[in-house]
Amino acid sequence: MGWGMHLATGQHVLGERRNGGLLIPSFLGKELAEEKDYSEHTARFIDEEIKKIAVGMEAKVQEALNHNIPVLDALAAALLAHETLSRKQIDEVLEKAGMAAN
Repeated sequence: MGWGMHLATGQHVLGERRNGGLLIPSFLGKELAEEKDYSEHTARFIDEEIKKIAVGMEAKVQEALNHNIPVLDALAAALLAHETLSRKQIDEVLEKAGMAAN
């Protein structure tokens, strides 16, 4: 069972099965043999929207990684030297690399 909200479709619930008026959640594998409560068109729309979200997040992650390469290199070097780092050591590495620790 999944809940969703989208500007184009509004609020909706997908993946529920009805049995005598009762809503029954679907379980892994079980939904493959049962009829879906949404169309193939809706399924394609969901897949496309999820792909847009994933691609957009991938771009943001790549940008964050590229922006922080010096910090990541400093952390990698510290881990290679010490194998494990305490929170204090991580904070020190981040400070030396020019990134404030949270």
